[in-house]
Amino acid sequence: AVAEWARRNSAILRQLAGQAGALDGLNAKARESADRLSAVLGEDDVTGLLAPLADLRAHLPREHTGFAERLGEIGMHTEQVRRDAVDDRRDRHSSR
Repeated sequence: AVAEWARRNSAILRQLAGQAGALDGLNAKARESADRLSAVLGEDDVTGLLAPLADLRAHLPREHTGFAERLGEIGMHTEQVRRDAVDDRRDRHSSR
C-alpha cells in the first residue's frame, strides 16, 4: 500500500528529494543524509526515497523547520497508509 501511494505521489517525493540536495547550512549528518537522498533520487523505484527522507528530517537544523515539517507530513501520511493497509488485511482475515 505504501509503495502504491509512493508511486502515485512520486512527483512530490522527487521534488522534496531534489530540494533537500539544495539545502544550505546543513551539519555533517544532515549533509550526509541529503547526499544519500540525492543518490537515491536517480533510481527508478520512488519508494527508495521514503527512508532517506525520514532520515534527513531527523538531522535537519532548526533553520529548516518548515522543510522538516513537510517531511514529517509525508512520514505521517505513509504511516497512516501502512496502518490502514494492516487494518484492512486484519478486517478481511477476521471476516472469513
